[in-house]
Amino acid sequence: MHAWRKHKGNPSPIWEELPIPSTPVTGFLVKLLASGVCHSDQPLLDIEDRPQFNEKYTLGHEGCGEIIQIGEGVTDKSFKLGDRVALLAVPGCGLDTCSECSRDLAQLCPAGMHHGIGQDGFYAEYVAVDVRAAIPLPDGVEPAVAAVATDAVTTAYHGITRRAEVKKEETTFLFGLGGLGFNALQIVRAIGARVIVSDLRQEKLDAALKLGVPAEDIVPVGKSVQDFVKENGLQGRIDTVLEFVGSNQTNQDAQQIGNHPRLRPGGEDPYRDLVEVLDLIAKGVIRPQVELGKLQDFPRVLKELGEGKIKDRIALVSDPV
Repeated sequence: MHAWRKHKGNPSPIWEELPIPSTPVTGFLVKLLASGVCHSDQPLLDIEDRPQFNEKYTLGHEGCGEIIQIGEGVTDKSFKLGDRVALLAVPGCGLDTCSECSRDLAQLCPAGMHHGIGQDGFYAEYVAVDVRAAIPLPDGVEPAVAAVATDAVTTAYHGITRRAEVKKEETTFLFGLGGLGFNALQIVRAIGARVIVSDLRQEKLDAALKLGVPAEDIVPVGKSVQDFVKENGLQGRIDTVLEFVGSNQTNQDAQQIGNHPRLRPGGEDPYRDLVEVLDLIAKGVIRPQVELGKLQDFPRVLKELGEGKIKDRIALVSDPV
């Protein structure tokens, strides 16, 4: 098979021919159907001072595929050959003795696999995964959407429902309607909370309007966020600020307009979050915007993502689009 690999000392991904991996005793051999591209793929290529990373590994931490072999030690009979599954990049070791996995914090487990994050991931034609990494795909959810959902949607979902604990009666302020932010907007609207939105791109604000956000809850392009809040009587009335831009300006604005921060230690249960996210997608509550590209074009796609040329998110497939 072919895969995009990170070689230590080389900041460019390498298209490499490899043996198809063996089927794990307690897992599956999966034929990948889609692999999502993430902004964090670039720092994974650039940063070299991570001693826990393999010298060479397959990139890609957002994946979805089809089970083509089942390990003899898999006891969960609900999985069958041909099943489509979304893939968790960090499923943890699953041991009762693990201080992280035993607290539903598998993503913090140092012993479990870290697919695409120092260990073999999903920019390939096949991948070997433990049974804990596979979440069955509900009917009607496309592989490209499921791949992106494992990160871009689940991250937003966890931040809103677990960390911020946004409630229906609250008012939120959402910065950024990109790949994560537009998913976040749909999640907040599904909860029923009021959401004020801000983005530098008029087409994103137009999309929010079409989604049902009232015009009076959209900050015009070029308008100072703090002035908008003052002029619309929102001072002291914003319960939660959701920031999906990451710039100094939006961070400063977020600190100025929110009632109080909601910061909680800990992590998440990635399995539970992804199961719930896939269910919401299957029901049409969340509709992630995903473009398709070719796996062979990963370096160009990553560059275009970094340059802002990809509107939302993009998933790569091995077969011609």
